[in-house]
Amino acid sequence: MKQLQELGRDAYTKDSAPLAYIRSLIESQASEGADYLAVNLDAFGEDNPQTAVDMMVEYTRLVKKWSNGVPICFDSSNDNVLIAGLKEWYKGDAQVGRR
Repeated sequence: MKQLQELGRDAYTKDSAPLAYIRSLIESQASEGADYLAVNLDAFGEDNPQTAVDMMVEYTRLVKKWSNGVPICFDSSNDNVLIAGLKEWYKGDAQVGRR
């Protein structure tokens, strides 16, 4: 996660080794029958809470894109991170549901 974040603005859309690694984690957990994919980014928000909020939006997009419907579990001590993730999860036309 740290290596991906350090790649800058296009980190979550431009092909890179860190992005490929995150994709493989999401896809492998989903294909192996995970009930949900837990994401906690609190460590990234210690100096700047907005960083964790922004990252949660990006990770939520990645899970929606690559999890084949397996939902995300938002894990954070920061309510703003949780809200940002939930808003992104339910945004758009894609069907998301409960398992």
